Amino acid sequence: KPENILLDENYYPYICDFGQSKILEKNNFIMSTITGTEMYMAPEISGRQYTRKVDVYSFAIIAYQLITDDTLSSYQFLNAINNNTNRPDLSIIKNDEIKELLDKCWSSDPEKRYDFLKILNILTKQSIRNALGGDDQEASSYLSKFNHTLEINGQAIADEVKKKADSNDIEAIYEYGQILKKGEFIQQDLDLALVYFSIAAEQGHVKSMIEYALTLYDNDALANEEEIRTYFKMAIDNKDDTAMYIYGRILYLQNKFIKSNVIDKDKDKDNDNDNDEEIEIEKEKEDKDKKEGIGYLKKSAELGNYDALNLYLYAIYNEPDVLFGSYHESEIVQCYKACSFRGNVQCIEQYASFLEEGFCVEADLCEAAKCYKIAVDKGSVSAMIKYASLTNDIAEKAHYLLRESEAGNTDAMLYYSNLLYSDHNREKNMET
Repeated sequence: KPENILLDENYYPYICDFGQSKILEKNNFIMSTITGTEMYMAPEISGRQYTRKVDVYSFAIIAYQLITDDTLSSYQFLNAINNNTNRPDLSIIKNDEIKELLDKCWSSDPEKRYDFLKILNILTKQSIRNALGGDDQEASSYLSKFNHTLEINGQAIADEVKKKADSNDIEAIYEYGQILKKGEFIQQDLDLALVYFSIAAEQGHVKSMIEYALTLYDNDALANEEEIRTYFKMAIDNKDDTAMYIYGRILYLQNKFIKSNVIDKDKDKDNDNDNDEEIEIEKEKEDKDKKEGIGYLKKSAELGNYDALNLYLYAIYNEPDVLFGSYHESEIVQCYKACSFRGNVQCIEQYASFLEEGFCVEADLCEAAKCYKIAVDKGSVSAMIKYASLTNDIAEKAHYLLRESEAGNTDAMLYYSNLLYSDHNREKNMET
């Protein structure tokens, strides 16, 4: 059942909860224990012995729900399969191969159900992948964990994307430019990639503006400083925080526009005075770019870009005089606030602590508690105790402290025991 399928940060699935599972020998795989969630249980589980094909049935039900985005309640779903022959409605699925796969996998006769090796072979077919709209690279990466490969007709994929691109599909133009740049499926061609990026960029496609600039910047043979700056600034003019971050990072840390060999001569005490003017010009240019870069990092951070915030903090702590005489802590707080609005958990929790402590903002414990709760709902473990310490809801306070106590957090154990003790005394006082 879905509740027993966990997803990691890459959305790779992991099956959990093997409390009722059994290890089966190759030639001995008949079971008789009645166990499972009715909605996903094969019909043969109730009443007689069954084999591992019950898992194929469960797979089919889950696959149907994923493919159709089914939202039926357990009660409604069970009504759709209320006897040994009825199954969910396959007419809403347009692809015949997928229909046949599900029909076979939830067959009333376990012997007619496919085994998982056959299911895998079917799911990795190009026609099925196209129908499901999957990402071949992601699928290949996942399958490689199990020493399985995905056969990809790269040329056919590239040809299909090019066909869409040549019909002026702006996303396809960008995608085909990426294929040419990376040399995926076809021969790498940076010059042609730039052509496609420029076509999309001229139509306002911001990612293409960034890719055009980066393609030039990353390849010395193609580098054109004026064009690079122009395309980055085109993307920045569209209020794109990613462009601000990348261009800001380049100007601040990785600036190829500066003739470092000229500046390095300054370290040589025997350099000619004729070079002094050139050295001074390059130093001024470097300082100007660095200041501009930090400015873009700040703007990106204010738009909620967490990577930009980290680099901006690094810059102002290490070089506070580059952008302004001394950094202003209130500006840092505002950047954290902006990133928290974008949903970054670390920033939400940090901004909550600013509100709790009254650091460069007016202290507001109610608002701090709300922020901690948002961080908790997004999966922050560290925010649980902080939220529990601020909320006035005793039930929620106990809930989160107990969760953390059971996870081994000693601070939570202390807080929870104090809560139980104070609650016990309160009940005794009420009785008195």
